This record gives sequence, structure tokens and C-alpha cells, in this order.
Amino acid sequence: MVMPWLYRLKMTVKKRLRLLNKGIQKNPFDAQLKLLASQLSYELHQPEQAEAYLLEAKEVADDLEEIALRLTTLYMEQERFDQVLAWQNEEVETVVTRWNIARALSALEKTEEAVSAYQELYEDLKDNPEFLEAYVYLLREAGDVTKAREVANQYLAIVPDDVQMQTLYDSL
Repeated sequence: MVMPWLYRLKMTVKKRLRLLNKGIQKNPFDAQLKLLASQLSYELHQPEQAEAYLLEAKEVADDLEEIALRLTTLYMEQERFDQVLAWQNEEVETVVTRWNIARALSALEKTEEAVSAYQELYEDLKDNPEFLEAYVYLLREAGDVTKAREVANQYLAIVPDDVQMQTLYDSL
């Protein structure tokens, strides 16, 4: 893998990116180089360039999991929910990518689909307070007060000092 030696070099992120671009020019079919170039672009606060590298990597990669994760995360940060949903019909296994899709469904007020997506993720993320909190609000919006109360209780077991959630729990 390229990353370990590249990070040991005593050079700026911009110089590392220039070095990577030379590598990409020599080997335009190396998805790992493009993934790393995307990461360095992101570190340089260049999200458009980061996206461009990811889209290039998508064209040559054998495995799209890492690309899907990074693209959906980038799109979520930019509130480009429709682009996140473009991954909905892909066979993605990464839990965070699937959660990004569920959050995009929720943000686009596709409540029924979002609840279904959250239900599928529940076993994998039931110990994640951020997931549980979002799930509580989604369930409340969907009208499933019983399940919302149950999930809120789980959340409060993890984050007992969240006054806002305690208030919501008491109102359910």
C-alpha cells in the first residue's frame, strides 16, 4: 500500500499530492493512488477535487466499498442527499455507507424508507448514541411512539446526562 511510506516523507500535503499526481499520470488505473489523492485533497479543504479523484477511482476500482463510503460521507457533509441515494441500489456492505443512505432518506423526508433502512442497521449500530438519537427522532416523526420510547431508553443508558433526550423520553 502507498499510504505508509507517503506519510513518512517529510513534505507538505501539497507536495505529497503533487507526487501522487505524477504517480497517477504514470498509472491512471491505480484506484488506490486516486483514493489517497482524494484524501489529501480533502485535507487541503478541496472537496471538489476530492470528489473528482473519487469519481475517477470509481471508474477503475474493483471494489467500490471504500469509494462509496467516502463519496456518501462527502455528499452528506455537503447536504447533497440525492447523490447519496444514487448508491441506494448498489450492493454496499459498509455500515456507515448504509447509514449515510438512511440519513439521506430521512433528510429528504422519505420517512417510511428511512425507518426501514434504520431498522436494518439497528443491530449493527445499537450501541452508537448518534445513530440511536437520530433513530428516536425519526421514529417519533413516523408516529411509532412505542419504538421511539424504547430506543430513547437505550440512548439514555449510554448518554444519561442528555437533558433534551430525557425530556423527549418523558413526553413520549
